[in-house]
Amino acid sequence: MTWLGDAGYLGVAASTYRSEYGIPPGAHVHAGDHGHGEEEHGDGDAHGQEDHAHDVRIDLRQDRLELKGGIYAPAAFLERIDFHGAWSDYEHVELEGGEVGTRFTSSGYDARVQAVQKELGGWRGAFGLQSGRVDFGAVGAEAFVPATLTRSHGLFVLQEKSAGPLKMEFGARHDRVELEPEGGKPRRSFGATSLSASAIWKLAPSLDLRLGVDRSERAPTQEELYAGGLHVATASLEVGDAGLDTESALRGEIGLHAHHERFDLELSVYRSRFDEFTPRSGSTAARRRSAGLGHRLLGHGLLHDGLLGRRRGRTRRGTGATMAARVAVAGVVALALGGLAVTLAHSFNSLISNNLDGARRATGRQA
Repeated sequence: MTWLGDAGYLGVAASTYRSEYGIPPGAHVHAGDHGHGEEEHGDGDAHGQEDHAHDVRIDLRQDRLELKGGIYAPAAFLERIDFHGAWSDYEHVELEGGEVGTRFTSSGYDARVQAVQKELGGWRGAFGLQSGRVDFGAVGAEAFVPATLTRSHGLFVLQEKSAGPLKMEFGARHDRVELEPEGGKPRRSFGATSLSASAIWKLAPSLDLRLGVDRSERAPTQEELYAGGLHVATASLEVGDAGLDTESALRGEIGLHAHHERFDLELSVYRSRFDEFTPRSGSTAARRRSAGLGHRLLGHGLLHDGLLGRRRGRTRRGTGATMAARVAVAGVVALALGGLAVTLAHSFNSLISNNLDGARRATGRQA
């Protein structure tokens, strides 16, 4: 349901979802059931009766309520203020032979307020606040993550400016995340700050040079911190580490974008570095680096992500001089690719123009 007016807009939406489905026999195994197949092999009746007793079904329920609205021109320097809020309540119960085995619940809200500013000194952008809360619970034999209350609060700003052929974009965000688990686990709080800067320089009507660098941080999740037990759904043993730190990533990219009526081409050189990288098990810190030449031919859907390497162990941070040298090398490669792209673009333009001129002349002779 939505209301639209001259001063703003307001909308409300509600949804509910129900599902009940079964898990195939043998897919659901308890931690103490190893070797079950060998012990029961040959006893068909006993095996069939136990399979029936361990008949597992999932009873799932989700309710969601959303509110979205905006106010036009609330202040002299603002274009509008938008706000969005959502509340959800989720539960799924594992039924084993008609009895409740494990119950997972998750309820909470997410709210966001964003102000879009008018152009000030050539700058346009938005800034705002975001807040959320998630109350997770798990009760039963397969509750491998303790009940945890997670609160998060963040603020952000985005700005852009154009100056002739150059367009610049900047962004910043800071989040505060707090986790309060039950069962004697330690409480943790994290601060995560992310910064980004990019520029697009139009070299020609059909050719852009793109530069970008960003540093992002991410707080570990409750599973990465507190998990401890068998996760049947993924057939894995999840082991968390309550001493994990904030994960950070530094990424730089230089690329070219050539576009035409008949083709679209992107070439880029990039490098990413992760510090305090959290692997899937959440039990150790690692470092992952990726470097290479990435290119995409959109017309043919070809994507090549370059070389990817991964090394486990404690992280070591690189020096600014090292990073500058890497960016310089990437710049040289990008300029070389730029020359190649310009040559290809001119060749394609000439070829297409010659074909069109020939077709026009042939049409004129026929007429």
